[in-house]
Amino acid sequence: MTITAPMEGELWKIAVSTMGTEPLQIWVAETLKEFVSTRAVSIFGKLHSQWVGTEALSAIRKGQELAGMTPWYFPEDPTIVHMLNGQRAFLLRRIVQALAPQVLPQELLEWRLQLDIAL
Repeated sequence: MTITAPMEGELWKIAVSTMGTEPLQIWVAETLKEFVSTRAVSIFGKLHSQWVGTEALSAIRKGQELAGMTPWYFPEDPTIVHMLNGQRAFLLRRIVQALAPQVLPQELLEWRLQLDIAL
């Protein structure tokens, strides 16, 4: 399934409203610690506050810091979080599985089912 930036943003907004900011920070930190890169070369992407909202962006940034995965070589920008694209995809898969199916948008329920049964 292809996740668009607006859909990714909606998912993070649901996560922060469902879990709360501080629990989401801890969840992001713990989940990032489980991430294992399978690529020799990784590309950085950006999460913008216009997509994910300021609360979710703050939680993701703090989670990165707690996990020790803040990229130090990017300029500090309060509206952007830089993250390896592999980490973003990993977090998206895991957050879809962590949230209750009742709070997920209809278009993500099928993806959740695929992830749950490991398709």
